[in-house]
Parts: sequence; C-alpha cells; structure tokens
Amino acid sequence: MVKILLDSNIYIALYETQRKKDSIIKDIEKISEYLIITDQIINEFSRKRAEKLFLAKKCKCEKYILPTNLTPYLACNDKIGTDINSDIKSINEKIDVINKKLLDFTKNLEANKDIDIIYTWFKKIIDNKNILIYKSSTDIFSKAHMRNLSGNPPKSLKTKTICDEIIWETILANISDDLIIVSRDGTYSLYNYYLKAEFKEKVDKKLIITENLTDALKEIKEKASKETELFDKESISEEFIERPILLSGTIHATSSASGTLSFATTPLIKCPKCENMISQSLEICPICGNKLL
Repeated sequence: MVKILLDSNIYIALYETQRKKDSIIKDIEKISEYLIITDQIINEFSRKRAEKLFLAKKCKCEKYILPTNLTPYLACNDKIGTDINSDIKSINEKIDVINKKLLDFTKNLEANKDIDIIYTWFKKIIDNKNILIYKSSTDIFSKAHMRNLSGNPPKSLKTKTICDEIIWETILANISDDLIIVSRDGTYSLYNYYLKAEFKEKVDKKLIITENLTDALKEIKEKASKETELFDKESISEEFIERPILLSGTIHATSSASGTLSFATTPLIKCPKCENMISQSLEICPICGNKLL
C-alpha cells in the first residue's frame, strides 16, 4: 500500500494560513491510513511552532498617526482640531487594549498547548498507533552527514542543517512501499528526478513528489475541499525562497565551487515533456529528467 509523508512545513503552514483550518485538517485525516512520519519531522514541528509563536508575540496593531501634511489644517479651527485629536487618542487607547489581548493570547498559546487546536491535533497523529513513525539512528545521522558533504539531495539552499538529509535517509532505511512526499519548500521537488531514481534503485518502488495536498488526495481517490485547494496555492511564497531556478521569470541560481549562491538572468524555456519552466542552461530537466540538449 502506498505511503504518504507530509513534511513539517505542511503542518506548520496551518498556523499561517488564512483558510479554514478544520477543513484542511479533515482532508489530512482522509490520508491517515497511508500516513507515515519521522521523528525528525516531529522535532521540526515542535521547534518551528516555538519560532512562529515567538514571532507572533512581536506582532501588534499599529497606532493611528495623523498625516503630517494635515496637522497644520487642524489649527484653522480649534474645536474641530481638538475633537479629531480626541478621537485619535480614543482609537489608540483601544488599539493598546487590543495589543495587550493579542500578546496575552500568544503567550497563553505558547504556554498552554492544550488550547492550541493545531498542536493537539498533531499530538493525536503521533499518538495514533496505526500511523507509522520512522525513527532515526546514529547510522542514519552518519549517512545524512555524508550525503550533505557529498552535495547529494535532498538539501536546503538556505540552511546549513542536515534535517532533510536525515528525513530522507530515515525513509530509505524503513520503507518498502510506494511513497508520496508532500513538501512545499522545494528541497524535494527541486531534485525530483534524482530522488525518484535513487528511490527506485534502493527501494524498487515508485516515488511521487508534490507540493500540494490536493495531489496526494487524488492519488488515493479522495477529493480535496475548496479550502485545501486554496491552502495549496499559498505555497508560492515558500517556493520563491528556495526554488529560484524554477520560477517562471528569468532569475535563476548558480553555485560556485565554494558553495555560495549567485544570481543571474538567463531566459527560461518550457520542458517539452513536463511543460515546467526551467533554465535554458540546463541539459536535463530537474523535474522529469528529460534530456534537453
């Protein structure tokens, strides 16, 4: 039976989405029978949740400030000017109250996980005896480190950690079924062809890499809700951070011998096989493996 792995960025995105979380969660529960998770993903979820809440505590509503070019006009009528300044003061006092409520709420959410519907739902997943949790080991860490040193994917373009390498090695050490990976940060989809080939060689099974929950649901003959479809479309922001080479503009990334990234502008072309936009300088499409030159 096919297995489905959701990267930690899918779970964490539930905190940031403007879509209805209950609808998305219900869709994820449709794949629970097929779901696998790694201890690395569990650790990443806890860490990233803490980071998101730390940043949330710093967010606040801005106070209203009268545009400076209007200030001189208030002096033309003292009564109206006084009334407007009084109204502004009243608005800002209400904003102070709202900001305090927001800060208290985020602090409470951070300290009391039981009131966090996303955390409690995630906890139910990892406590579910029917969901496989693949464990890492010293040997897996060693293999992940060697993978990173050799430059082999999956790997993040913006961090120096080996989190994705650990997840991948943990999968290879445990799985014996077809696999669907859902991840929206580009560390897997950027190296689609390479990872599919390695998975076939080492597991002799089929690998599907996608950024959308909708695609995973289709593979098991389930239909995604409208909210999940809209949730999937939000992944473009993270795609921009880590996938400059695949954007539909003209910017692409190259790596020097020292490992630093530089950016240049060259035309993009459409791969005739998978129809993705890729850099004209590539010899092989990184999405489908089609030879271009």
